[in-house]
Amino acid sequence: MVQKHADDLNKKLDEINNVKTVPGPGDVANYGEGLAKAVTDMAMGAGSFKKLATYQFEGIMPHARKDISVTGSTVYEPMYVPGIIGPGERQMRIRDLLPRNRTSQNQVFFVLETALVDNAAPQTSLGATKGETTFQVTVDSETVQTIAHFIQVPLQLLDDIPALEDYTNGRMLFLLDQEEEDQLLYGDDTGANLNGLMTQAVAFDTTLLTELNVATPSDIDRLRCAIAQTNVAEYPATGIVMHTYNWAGIEMLKDSQLRYIFAMPQDRTVPRMWGLPVVGTSAMTSPDFLVGAFGLGAAIWDKQQSQISISTEDVDNFQKNMATIRAEERITLTVYRPSAFVEGDFDLTVT
Repeated sequence: MVQKHADDLNKKLDEINNVKTVPGPGDVANYGEGLAKAVTDMAMGAGSFKKLATYQFEGIMPHARKDISVTGSTVYEPMYVPGIIGPGERQMRIRDLLPRNRTSQNQVFFVLETALVDNAAPQTSLGATKGETTFQVTVDSETVQTIAHFIQVPLQLLDDIPALEDYTNGRMLFLLDQEEEDQLLYGDDTGANLNGLMTQAVAFDTTLLTELNVATPSDIDRLRCAIAQTNVAEYPATGIVMHTYNWAGIEMLKDSQLRYIFAMPQDRTVPRMWGLPVVGTSAMTSPDFLVGAFGLGAAIWDKQQSQISISTEDVDNFQKNMATIRAEERITLTVYRPSAFVEGDFDLTVT
């Protein structure tokens, strides 16, 4: 079979050779000769074909392989997620608990009543001297403080990355608000620190647990006694603040039948305990808690609300193509009635 095909091919080649001297149009090339040479080289010049004609098989010929390498520019378009992905951010909740006011001054004064002597009583008889009541007032004040920070960014980056400026501004404002919340709670009134709620609040009276016959007090018991303490001071509590983990521990309390006491897993309403809204926040240090009449006891005063300023002339910014981005606010906190707030510790041992 193979020999027969080889003979037929040789016959065809002979026919081509017979016409190879026929000139093409214009006699510019010898078409037949060129075609014959091409077919001959292809058919007889390959060693594998010669071996095939003499029944010499060597199996399948391997394909030549070569790795493809790309040089120069990238041949595909990279995919980028839009924007800049930042870390998680705390939800600011403390400012929402307090009344907020504006001031144009750098100090806020307020008058407090002190040293009351109450002699209100029925008149003992006609013409008898009535009881005389006295009290004193004092003027107190809180100074407006500046909370601020800045960051330097190359102008080229602000020009080349459109989202960078908005992201930087947002992060700077968030960090400013975070410091404000820390100051509202724990400012110690030293230096330029605010005089915070936890600093001025009245300490939780642990003897109430004994008076109310609470043998083994739970976190829920402590909170209920703290609410009673503010109520006895005639400042009905309006809210509770604690660390997120402490609140989670209370929510997961179960009865003897493993039913949740204060929470329903499917419930999405505002967290409440003893009828009061609860703020669980990482701004609070565990195991601290705060119960208070926030509307009556204190207020925030804003002289300058948080804002962003950008300067390219700060120090040697102009020479270095740098921009200084500053976030700043001016604020103070006035606590009119410290007894309206009770601060405590869930881990405090009852004596």
